Amino acid sequence: YQPAVDAFFPGEDGGEGFFGGAFTTFLVRELWRAPAGTTYEDIFLRVREALKRNRFEQDPYLSQDVGLKTSPLFALEGTSGGSAVATLRVVAGGTQGGATELEGGSLLGITAGSLFRTEGGAELLVESVTAHRARARILRGSVSPGAAARLEAHRFAPSPLRVGVGGVDSATREALARATADLADIQWVVAERDFSHLMLRREGTTLRVVGSDGALRHVAPAGPDGAETLVAALKKEAAAKRLADMENPAPSFSLKVWLADQRTSFGIGEAVVFHALGGADGYLTLVDLGTDGTVTVLFPNPYDRDNRVRAGQEIVFPSEGMGSEIRALPPVGRGMVRAFLTPRPLDLPSGEEFTTGGVLLADRIVEAVRKAVGEIPGAPGALRVEGWASASVIYDIRR
Repeated sequence: YQPAVDAFFPGEDGGEGFFGGAFTTFLVRELWRAPAGTTYEDIFLRVREALKRNRFEQDPYLSQDVGLKTSPLFALEGTSGGSAVATLRVVAGGTQGGATELEGGSLLGITAGSLFRTEGGAELLVESVTAHRARARILRGSVSPGAAARLEAHRFAPSPLRVGVGGVDSATREALARATADLADIQWVVAERDFSHLMLRREGTTLRVVGSDGALRHVAPAGPDGAETLVAALKKEAAAKRLADMENPAPSFSLKVWLADQRTSFGIGEAVVFHALGGADGYLTLVDLGTDGTVTVLFPNPYDRDNRVRAGQEIVFPSEGMGSEIRALPPVGRGMVRAFLTPRPLDLPSGEEFTTGGVLLADRIVEAVRKAVGEIPGAPGALRVEGWASASVIYDIRR
């Protein structure tokens, strides 16, 4: 009883955008980047989480009686399964200093400034992308048509939260603009034909914030008096987008985060327990974006500061050593926990209580991840994809 949502995906940095089914687009991306051993059920769960991270209410369902779901992706019976290692085929050959094309573009999430490397050692820096092609400069070596190029570093292009205000009165638009004059993470879109992540609609004495799929996100009083309420809600959305966008497109190992008993919905006052499991040694950070817009660093914390974990070590939060519980608190709504497993600990503030904040803390977490992961020479602004992983789990708090 849900619509299959079609959406417009804008190009990064002015690149070409494209229209596509929301589920299908994220399915293609997850299939392309899946590491060895990934099962069909793993892919399905990643697609569902990607939909929620990107504010789509569509909730796909996988039948429980499908035996193939626990099999490795594209595996033949009796084999261990193949591996899609985020590679693209070279379309045109060339030598150092020249140009080439890769068979893949923004539909797969490829961005300008990202770096690919072939098995022969050629390095290709993406300079522009369309929906299906990436034009690159050959920094080193030479390439031949048909060669496979693997993603080595991904550039996270800046992308503000675009909010359509064409459907509200000018007084409300002006009040919103004043309230966010110093906030670069939110961009107001007046032309209704232009793409927006969220849209404002007036219904009687209320203003409604709806997603690109038409789902209701927030409600506030109409007129200038509702501007403060709206801005508070949109700051939460902008912080969620910043944290959701920091997603490693081609990790070299797995990272999973989930809620106890695989729950995704909680009543107010119910206990909430998070689990995380990584496929490599590293430093684990769990960040909660609560239903009220508060960003909280869950782990490490003042009660459990050692976040060094081993491959295959399951982490439970809150831990037994904390001697306390985490319970679902109002307001009702949707929250998200982001997990990062990095080769170095994140440089984040610490004190006697849990570190909390808003958009500024979300930005600091993003920059801390960038610093811990590092860049590859020759691709400024692009982060290594090897050596770290990201994951998320979405939860709802109900009345």
